[in-house]
Amino acid sequence: ITRRLARGPVYFVGSDPRFRDALQTVFAPTGYGANVRPVIVGEDDPERIPEDAATFIMRRAHERLGDTPLTRRVVPVRRVFSDDLARELLRFVIRANMAAMAARPMTA
Repeated sequence: ITRRLARGPVYFVGSDPRFRDALQTVFAPTGYGANVRPVIVGEDDPERIPEDAATFIMRRAHERLGDTPLTRRVVPVRRVFSDDLARELLRFVIRANMAAMAARPMTA
């Protein structure tokens, strides 16, 4: 994705307005944040995305749009983690944070 952003605008179609900020948080440090083009289903018009533009569409956004020219040409982003792996990672993060908090000295 970073290589595509380096070449120009990349459209990201999501269903949650918080997705805009999340994209900037993730991609601003790359130096290519200006090329991030978030499109939120229900707020923005996905059909305004140029047909030849690099486009990523989240699964929920793809489902909400139904059968449209955009969903026929852009495949939803595959999940990176299975549900089981995501749960394991979350458990690890929670346990690690709890252990770190327990190791801190109590302050008044």
